[in-house]
Amino acid sequence: MLHVSNLTKKINNQTLVDDLSFSIGRGRVLGILGPNGAGKTTTMRMILGLVSKKNGSITINNKSLDTEFERALMGVGAIIEAPKFYPHLSGIQNLKYFNSLDTNSDNNRITEVLELLGLLKDGRKKVKYYSLGMKQKLGIALATLNQPSLLILDEPFNGLDPHSLRVVRRYLKGLASKGTSILISSHIISEIELICDDIMVMNKGKLVGDFKVNELSFTASYVLVSIVVDDLSWAASVISSQFNLVCCIEKESVQIKTNETSIPNILKELLNEGINVYEAIQKRSSVEEKFMEITGGGVIA
Repeated sequence: MLHVSNLTKKINNQTLVDDLSFSIGRGRVLGILGPNGAGKTTTMRMILGLVSKKNGSITINNKSLDTEFERALMGVGAIIEAPKFYPHLSGIQNLKYFNSLDTNSDNNRITEVLELLGLLKDGRKKVKYYSLGMKQKLGIALATLNQPSLLILDEPFNGLDPHSLRVVRRYLKGLASKGTSILISSHIISEIELICDDIMVMNKGKLVGDFKVNELSFTASYVLVSIVVDDLSWAASVISSQFNLVCCIEKESVQIKTNETSIPNILKELLNEGINVYEAIQKRSSVEEKFMEITGGGVIA
């Protein structure tokens, strides 16, 4: 489906992508993880012909990007960075307009795709009134309207609330089950873990590791814990001071990484401080553990 071989990109004396090779089979979902500046977006741009390459080859559906550029990209859908739309047109009008620029366009699928993505009731609303998450789903709708054989998505989960994340995840997995190959980059590692079959890790332009998600064992040395409380700031202060842990406040919960045996003591201390604890959810992240092992603790961005 997609074959990338010895791909290299240089600007002046800086190497952005360095001798990168990988493949995606039909109906597979490949995730790219890597620290900020690893070369993930640049790689996607080269596959789409948006930026030039110094060396290497890119083949899509057995067609070379060098010799059959238009035919190679004919069955490709993509979102690179934030999707752009005409704000004074409705979602449906935007889809019809951009779709009309494609000679193989099919407006008959607009209603179906919007419904699958949970946007149908807002389809006639002007895009200037859309939230960031709604615009993101509209971009995914446009990229998949003509049932691409290859879908390339750069940070597609930005701005999505938990419900929309589930909707988009289900939609993309449905596309893959029907044969669409997907290349996806995201800093939301939990979504990458849930949606991808395979993961490759980039660092400083190089491929530094790859693995299949279903082959990972859940033997992480720590667990991720989300604690829902009535006083987020005070809870974070107690956990930080009493247990020397880094806390991250997200919406209605305090997020921490700790060993499993510490969880009861942390919850007991919060209750002793008069903090109401409504829920505590722990989740091992085998993909994050593997990423940390490969990169030596690089930050996913």
